[in-house]
Amino acid sequence: MLIEVRPACRCLRWAAVVVALALTACSQSNGSTATTVAEETIPPAITLLVPRETTTIPGEAATITTVPQRPGPQHSYPIDIFVMSSYQEEHHDYPAADMFATCGSKVVAPVTGTVAEVSRVDTFDEAVDDPATRGGLFVSMIGIDNVRYYMAHLQEVDAGIEVGVALVAGQPIGKVGDTGKSSACHLHFSLSPVCSAPEWWVRRGVVWPAPYLDAWLVGGDISPAQEVSQWSAANPEACTDPAAMPWPST
Repeated sequence: MLIEVRPACRCLRWAAVVVALALTACSQSNGSTATTVAEETIPPAITLLVPRETTTIPGEAATITTVPQRPGPQHSYPIDIFVMSSYQEEHHDYPAADMFATCGSKVVAPVTGTVAEVSRVDTFDEAVDDPATRGGLFVSMIGIDNVRYYMAHLQEVDAGIEVGVALVAGQPIGKVGDTGKSSACHLHFSLSPVCSAPEWWVRRGVVWPAPYLDAWLVGGDISPAQEVSQWSAANPEACTDPAAMPWPST
């Protein structure tokens, strides 16, 4: 279903990007600190190719993992900022964002992290309407913040984008398309926790992406990790819910 979205304002976005770049340059000149994130379970088939230093705090049972800060932002707006695009702040029946851009527009990694899933074959059948295949061609990533980032309805997935490959925020991963259950070229973008078994209903989105997209568009580098962690705590059985359908192997 084609959903009306608010129009993008290119002039304001360009001005904001220029300001953000200036602020980023200033911040880098003053030095940066390491980012600390909570350790979460990652599926055995996925390797997080980021140097990690683990420290146990005396008297505490929890283990804190420190991820060294890499040069530049750790997050990126998922569609090439040089392309006119728009996105909605709301979705239909679950939290996600439909991001509209011309077919073939460049999609980039929204986070520094590792490729977790890749679908290069569109198996969606309208007569069956299996929710597990509605995304068509897609890529999901596990960020260094241990959040899963999902991008669906791609026209194509770039060569070299395979499970376990490490990516830097802003690196090209594919092109905007209309594969799967889609009536117009757009990118389905969502945020969710990492599940240890294949599923679709968590991966499609559990928290609203719009506030983070707003920040990334103007060069901000905020992570949805805290909000996703809170959702996981409130929904401990989400990844193993018996109502969830398995993701197809094709």
